[in-house]
Amino acid sequence: MKIVLPVVAVMIAAVAGYALYPYGTAYLLREALATKDHAELDRLIDFASVRDGLKRDLPALVRSELIRDTDGWFAQLGAVIALELSPELLARQIDSRITPARAVDLVIGPGAKSGAARSPEAIRAELDRQLRTLGFIGPMQFAIEFGEPSDPPDRWITLHLTIDGLTWRVTRLIPPGASRER
Repeated sequence: MKIVLPVVAVMIAAVAGYALYPYGTAYLLREALATKDHAELDRLIDFASVRDGLKRDLPALVRSELIRDTDGWFAQLGAVIALELSPELLARQIDSRITPARAVDLVIGPGAKSGAARSPEAIRAELDRQLRTLGFIGPMQFAIEFGEPSDPPDRWITLHLTIDGLTWRVTRLIPPGASRER
């Protein structure tokens, strides 16, 4: 009995720590975004994985939006051809724009609500205002969703965190309108 109680206490502490850890990471991410701490953002976000995911998501998203907004079959064909010719251009843009320096704009948009030069307090307030949900979506995955309160869920931005060793990191950014699968 003397050994069982400490073992049970350690197990409970480990499960509680595991369950609370991604919420702590979400808080650290919020603070790093607010203070524009590039080193901390680089630690919390796997930018290579985020870029790879966007390189998969954006062409299909752009294609569907462009084709939906284009009139006539000939215009749609032109839109498809233009998109097929420019995947490298899109990849270069993603590589140059998905950086720690631009991380705030990825989540809440450039100049959202508080002007171009935003204070840490204004960024925190905007992140808090746009936070829709956060929680586990699997044993090794956690999601944080941001969006305008009046927008439907498919218009929100979703950040997927996965556990990497002993650290939770953002590994995917799902833009509004993109498929939530994978």
